[in-house]
Amino acid sequence: MTVNPQLGRFLEVDPQGWFVNSASGAPLQPQWRPAVQILPERCRREAGPDFHSFYLRGSVAGGQAVSGSSDLDAVLVLDDDEGERRPAWQQEL
Repeated sequence: MTVNPQLGRFLEVDPQGWFVNSASGAPLQPQWRPAVQILPERCRREAGPDFHSFYLRGSVAGGQAVSGSSDLDAVLVLDDDEGERRPAWQQEL
């Protein structure tokens, strides 16, 4: 059994309100490369003009992913000031 240490944390913002980059700069582990390439492309395609930005975070971005335990943590930011559009594709992702 793989034991995953408590690595979770909230997405931090700086004093100006910008997301803090928590990625380590380490190369992506090979098993995560396909998902990391596909997910932002799919988000951009599905969101269309509402797409603002995509942030990869967590253990994959930090180079600490544990095979069989870790998942892909991402934040998708949309230009939807009213919060009215909640398309079905968001549930699929």
